[in-house]
Amino acid sequence: MKRVVYCVAQWADKISESQLRKEADFLTKYTRIDKVYLETFRGSFARKEQLLMIKRVLQEYGIEVSGGITTVTPDLCDEDKKRQRLFQTFCYCNDGMRNLLKEISEYTASLFDEFIIDDFFFTQCMCEDCIKEKGDKSWQEFRLAKMMEVSKNLVIDPAKKVNPKCNIIIKYRNWLQSKRTARNLRYDLHRNRNSSRCATRPASSSLFKLFACSLYGQCCSKS
Repeated sequence: MKRVVYCVAQWADKISESQLRKEADFLTKYTRIDKVYLETFRGSFARKEQLLMIKRVLQEYGIEVSGGITTVTPDLCDEDKKRQRLFQTFCYCNDGMRNLLKEISEYTASLFDEFIIDDFFFTQCMCEDCIKEKGDKSWQEFRLAKMMEVSKNLVIDPAKKVNPKCNIIIKYRNWLQSKRTARNLRYDLHRNRNSSRCATRPASSSLFKLFACSLYGQCCSKS
């Protein structure tokens, strides 16, 4: 079993090479780390030079390094204050946030041959733009279709265009039961009920296309 560490963008953006080597020396002396997911974005971008430095140093220690993304962002303009975004997750009916996600995917794929999407890849927004685009659909139908479109057009396709060999992983949320009060956060596993992958484990980029996220309705597979 691999020992894997996830390093957030804010840490990556400020750590010095000397401090990184000091921490790597300590960790490799007392434990073993096989792989690091190095986050490129969590509300803001980590600088390219920092990410490349960390990647280089960790690889010198024999540690595998992949990228990571957390899809949360502060308001991009005053108009975004009207949006109902749980944990600052994206509104995928908003052009500014859609363009940002595409930029994040391209940026991350340019630096890594693999990246993981952390467990905030869902939508819960019920702003005027979402209501207008939803039309007569139920929230469940609308959100499942929306996240499928977002996955393909804003994550997979842009990343593959920049780096055709890039592998994309989705990390399913594994929150405590008490967290499910957040409007019954769900993943649509119905389309992949025959997969051997557990819902709380990563899926390959090909399987990733089969998944969408929703905050409404009982859209999980019963299996």
